Amino acid sequence: MEFFVQSTSVAAASLLAICVAVSVSRLSKSHRPAASRISQPMLIAHKGGATDAPENTLAAIKMAHRNGAQGVEIDIMLTEDKKAVLHHDETVDRTTDGEGRISQMKYEELKVLNAAHHFEGWEDHEVIPLLSDVVHFCLENDLFIFFDVKSSDQHTIEELRVLFDIYPELYEKSTVSAFNYGFLIKMHWLDPKIHVTPIYGSSAVSKDCFLGKYLPSFAVKGLAYVMFYHLNRFFFPVDIISVQHNLVDSRYTQYWGPNIHIVTWTVNEAERKEQLKEKLRVSVISDKV
Repeated sequence: MEFFVQSTSVAAASLLAICVAVSVSRLSKSHRPAASRISQPMLIAHKGGATDAPENTLAAIKMAHRNGAQGVEIDIMLTEDKKAVLHHDETVDRTTDGEGRISQMKYEELKVLNAAHHFEGWEDHEVIPLLSDVVHFCLENDLFIFFDVKSSDQHTIEELRVLFDIYPELYEKSTVSAFNYGFLIKMHWLDPKIHVTPIYGSSAVSKDCFLGKYLPSFAVKGLAYVMFYHLNRFFFPVDIISVQHNLVDSRYTQYWGPNIHIVTWTVNEAERKEQLKEKLRVSVISDKV
């Protein structure tokens, strides 16, 4: 009986979300911005350029810049002492010569680790960089920044807002992206000048988003779909979206229209990069620049 009630509740919630989406979808065009800040397709280095150099390091970002990238996608994690650093995983095990969770390590412990330890053929010692150091380099070298938020809590918001206060040019030279749409809504409400970008993939959604922790996976995917395609734009302006590249074709770009710029991930095949950038006129996030 309890299972039946829970299932019925989930179904009712999903049906309600769909009904809301259908009722507002006709109005959605009026909530689109006049134009995106990205006027031309960009080549964006994923994790700073994860196959060219050790991921999420200053060395990778500097190499991406030399190789012609117009932007970088970098992952943000918080240390135990609430320092924002570049790192993709919750632990340092995969990329460094250390072990442990970043959230349980102080930055003094992190900065002695070698972030190039598992990168074959790389001889230099690379540190896990502070986010502020990376932002400084990117702005000096005209690289557009995609902040991919992993730690979606209040401390992350505070760290980002401090950065935007120090570097006001970030308002036009960056965007904060996440699968967690609730985080993006909160970010926008606290500082509407910060541009936010929702990320969507058919097989990759955030269970941290709204009721995700309490819903089965199929319901989370359904909620993410409704939010991304129909409801997000009512909570924050959408001028850039980030999507899994296999979703994108000419019909997809027509659906979003000319005023919303599409960024695709993660594209490493040269032929597909060319098709997306030159024919479909969308930006490409790639491990290799």
